[in-house]
Amino acid sequence: MHARIASLSVLSASVIVLAGCAAVPASVEATGATSTPSASSSKSLDAEPATGETFSGTGYSFAAPEGWTETAPPAGTTAPDVFVASSDASDGFADNVNVLIQEGVVTPDIVESTGVEQLSEIWKTDVEIGDRVEIAGEEVAHLAADMDLNGIAYVIDQYYLVDGEKSYIVTFSSDADATSAERTALAESVLGTWAWE
Repeated sequence: MHARIASLSVLSASVIVLAGCAAVPASVEATGATSTPSASSSKSLDAEPATGETFSGTGYSFAAPEGWTETAPPAGTTAPDVFVASSDASDGFADNVNVLIQEGVVTPDIVESTGVEQLSEIWKTDVEIGDRVEIAGEEVAHLAADMDLNGIAYVIDQYYLVDGEKSYIVTFSSDADATSAERTALAESVLGTWAWE
């Protein structure tokens, strides 16, 4: 049986409205990050695993950083399977992670080829191809982009996991001041605890 390939434009339309932890309108103005080529091999996760609460979604679980809690998604957006955010929004932005599930399979090659072009058009920003990483024994694509929502700048990092005939789009949204190393450490600390159930 051949795996069905999900359209990235469908996936991204759902993901874009969840990227920030505030109400997100249908269109989001974004600012640019540069695109870089990706290596075809994946790297292992280096960060210490998150030690906060464990959250369960439909067929998976992961641990979040200390102090993060499950939160209602922004009003008027497509409901994610799980939406977890930091309780610290002292800088005006609460870092968060959400998971969307879509029928069909999105391979790393598709994400890094047609996905970059489609997401750049939808988000109106440059999309950066990050290093592929190994999560729960599988190679996973990683994209990143600088975003702006009603004057609030933030950065998203998306990881595209697959289990069976479904794709799981895990989106981390971080304050724009977060360094690449800080964002990577956050994402890897959570993704290192990912387990299929």
